Amino acid sequence: MTLVLNGHDHDYQRWVPLDGGGNPSPTGVTEIVDGAGGHGLQSQVTTDTRLAASDFADYGATRVVLGTAGVGYQFMTTGGTTIDSGSIACKPGTQDTAPPTQPANLTGAALSPTRVQLSWVNRPTMSA
Repeated sequence: MTLVLNGHDHDYQRWVPLDGGGNPSPTGVTEIVDGAGGHGLQSQVTTDTRLAASDFADYGATRVVLGTAGVGYQFMTTGGTTIDSGSIACKPGTQDTAPPTQPANLTGAALSPTRVQLSWVNRPTMSA
Protein backbone atom coordinates (compact mmCIF):
# COMPACT_ATOMS: atom_id res chain seq x y z
CA MET A 1 0.00 0.00 0.00
CA THR A 2 1.25 3.42 -0.84
CA LEU A 3 -0.74 6.38 0.42
CA VAL A 4 0.17 10.05 0.58
CA LEU A 5 -1.83 12.27 2.96
CA ASN A 6 -1.64 16.03 2.47
CA GLY A 7 -3.13 18.81 4.51
CA HIS A 8 -4.65 21.90 2.93
CA ASP A 9 -7.14 24.49 4.04
CA HIS A 10 -9.98 24.58 1.52
CA ASP A 11 -11.24 21.18 0.31
CA TYR A 12 -11.12 17.35 0.19
CA GLN A 13 -9.75 15.43 -2.79
CA ARG A 14 -8.80 11.77 -3.39
CA TRP A 15 -6.91 10.84 -6.53
CA VAL A 16 -6.89 7.51 -8.37
CA PRO A 17 -3.58 5.66 -7.91
CA LEU A 18 -0.96 7.42 -10.07
CA ASP A 19 2.49 6.39 -11.28
CA GLY A 20 5.56 8.65 -11.13
CA GLY A 21 4.48 10.36 -14.36
CA GLY A 22 1.02 11.25 -13.03
CA ASN A 23 -0.72 8.54 -15.06
CA PRO A 24 -3.43 6.28 -13.60
CA SER A 25 -1.91 2.94 -12.56
CA PRO A 26 -3.29 0.09 -10.42
CA THR A 27 0.14 -0.14 -8.75
CA GLY A 28 0.48 3.62 -8.27
CA VAL A 29 0.22 5.91 -5.27
CA THR A 30 -3.14 7.06 -3.89
CA GLU A 31 -3.14 10.66 -2.68
CA ILE A 32 -5.66 12.25 -0.33
CA VAL A 33 -5.72 16.00 0.21
CA ASP A 34 -7.80 16.92 3.25
CA GLY A 35 -8.20 20.50 4.23
CA ALA A 36 -11.89 20.82 4.79
CA GLY A 37 -11.30 22.10 8.32
CA GLY A 38 -9.50 25.24 7.24
CA HIS A 39 -10.38 28.89 7.28
CA GLY A 40 -12.68 28.76 4.24
CA LEU A 41 -13.88 26.62 1.38
CA GLN A 42 -13.09 27.20 -2.27
CA SER A 43 -14.65 26.11 -5.54
CA GLN A 44 -13.04 23.62 -7.84
CA VAL A 45 -11.01 25.51 -10.45
CA THR A 46 -10.86 22.78 -13.08
CA THR A 47 -11.87 19.18 -13.59
CA ASP A 48 -9.42 16.30 -13.76
CA THR A 49 -10.35 12.74 -14.77
CA ARG A 50 -7.77 11.43 -12.27
CA LEU A 51 -9.78 12.84 -9.36
CA ALA A 52 -11.66 9.91 -7.78
CA ALA A 53 -13.61 11.88 -5.17
CA SER A 54 -13.85 15.47 -3.97
CA ASP A 55 -15.86 17.80 -1.78
CA PHE A 56 -15.53 21.57 -2.06
CA ALA A 57 -18.77 22.40 -0.24
CA ASP A 58 -18.42 20.95 3.28
CA TYR A 59 -16.15 21.20 6.29
CA GLY A 60 -15.01 17.81 7.59
CA ALA A 61 -12.15 15.45 8.38
CA THR A 62 -10.62 12.21 7.14
CA ARG A 63 -10.43 9.24 9.48
CA VAL A 64 -7.59 6.83 8.70
CA VAL A 65 -7.36 3.35 10.23
CA LEU A 66 -4.12 1.42 9.76
CA GLY A 67 -4.08 -2.37 9.90
CA THR A 68 -1.79 -5.23 8.98
CA ALA A 69 -3.67 -5.75 5.68
CA GLY A 70 -3.79 -2.09 4.62
CA VAL A 71 -5.47 1.22 5.41
CA GLY A 72 -9.09 2.30 5.58
CA TYR A 73 -10.16 5.92 5.03
CA GLN A 74 -13.40 7.84 5.51
CA PHE A 75 -14.08 11.52 4.83
CA MET A 76 -16.96 12.79 6.97
CA THR A 77 -18.52 16.24 7.06
CA THR A 78 -18.96 18.08 10.34
CA GLY A 79 -22.65 17.21 9.99
CA GLY A 80 -21.82 13.48 10.12
CA THR A 81 -22.33 12.62 6.43
CA THR A 82 -19.79 10.24 4.88
CA ILE A 83 -18.74 11.67 1.51
CA ASP A 84 -15.97 9.21 0.59
CA SER A 85 -14.67 5.97 2.06
CA GLY A 86 -12.70 2.91 1.07
CA SER A 87 -9.56 0.92 1.70
CA ILE A 88 -6.16 0.33 0.16
CA ALA A 89 -4.56 -3.09 0.55
CA CYS A 90 -0.91 -3.58 1.35
CA LYS A 91 1.18 -4.51 -1.66
CA PRO A 92 2.06 -8.24 -1.67
CA GLY A 93 5.20 -8.98 0.32
CA THR A 94 5.29 -5.58 2.06
CA GLN A 95 3.27 -6.27 5.19
CA ASP A 96 5.11 -5.23 8.33
CA THR A 97 3.79 -7.09 11.34
CA ALA A 98 6.79 -6.56 13.64
CA PRO A 99 6.19 -4.00 16.39
CA PRO A 100 8.51 -0.99 16.39
CA THR A 101 11.42 -0.92 18.80
CA GLN A 102 11.41 1.56 21.65
CA PRO A 103 13.79 4.47 21.04
CA ALA A 104 16.73 4.87 23.41
CA ASN A 105 17.78 8.12 25.08
CA LEU A 106 14.56 9.96 24.24
CA THR A 107 14.79 13.67 25.04
CA GLY A 108 12.40 16.54 24.47
CA ALA A 109 12.76 20.30 24.39
CA ALA A 110 9.94 22.86 24.40
CA LEU A 111 10.74 25.31 21.58
CA SER A 112 7.58 27.37 22.06
CA PRO A 113 4.10 26.93 23.56
CA THR A 114 3.10 25.01 20.39
CA ARG A 115 6.36 23.30 19.31
CA VAL A 116 8.32 20.43 20.83
CA GLN A 117 11.54 18.93 19.50
CA LEU A 118 12.11 15.22 20.18
CA SER A 119 15.45 13.45 19.76
CA TRP A 120 16.44 9.83 20.24
CA VAL A 121 18.93 7.17 19.29
CA ASN A 122 17.74 4.09 17.43
CA ARG A 123 18.69 0.88 19.13
CA PRO A 124 20.81 -1.40 16.96
CA THR A 125 19.06 -4.54 15.75
CA MET A 126 20.40 -7.85 16.93
CA SER A 127 21.00 -10.65 14.47
CA ALA A 128 20.70 -14.29 15.41
